[in-house]
Amino acid sequence: MFVDARPETQYNDGHIAGSIHAYGDQFAPNIPKFLSMPKDRIFVCYCGGGDECTLSHEAAKGLCQIGFKKVFVYK
Repeated sequence: MFVDARPETQYNDGHIAGSIHAYGDQFAPNIPKFLSMPKDRIFVCYCGGGDECTLSHEAAKGLCQIGFKKVFVYK
């Protein structure tokens, strides 16, 4: 499952088909989107890319904090 951690405007401009939008800097309001998912589900968080974008890292951290173990960041 892909998680788009960019701002909503960027997500609306285009995103990976089927991805979930969960803005990395404000992850807490997005928690309900994930609670019904199995804890062994694989998540790949992405944002604008490169070393300058930390939003995917924030989303990954949030997913780990609510119990997901298979969380990755796409660079």
